This record gives sequence, C-alpha cells and structure tokens, in this order.
Amino acid sequence: MAGRLIRARAIERARALATLPGAALRTTKQRFRERTQAGFDEACSAGIRYQLECYSTGEPTRVMQAFLARRNTSR
Repeated sequence: MAGRLIRARAIERARALATLPGAALRTTKQRFRERTQAGFDEACSAGIRYQLECYSTGEPTRVMQAFLARRNTSR
C-alpha cells in the first residue's frame, strides 16, 4: 500500500516538474551547481583525509575486532 502511494506521489511530482520551463530549470540547476560544487568537493576531500587519518591509527580495526569478538562470544 505504501509503495503505491509513494509511486503515485512520485509520478505526480514528475508531472509537475515536466511542466516547468526547461531553460529556466536548466539555468537554475546550473547556478546551484556553480554555487555549491566547490563546497561538496571540499567536503568529500575532507572526508577522505579524515578517514585516512583515522585508519592510519589502527583504531577502527581494533574497535571492529573487539565488537566482533563480543558478538561471537554472546552467540
């Protein structure tokens, strides 16, 4: 039931978007990308740097091994 409602709403939204002026929508999306892409790129780069830093300490591996050991002993 929920899936049908979601699909119906998605189709309704798609039809509404299809009625928008193409050039205006395209330029709006272009402007949005121009204003936000640098921030997205920096966020991704920072995430990669921090993941590399975190994993270089070995901490994530130790924490996961401890978690798996606890989980395996409780079974």
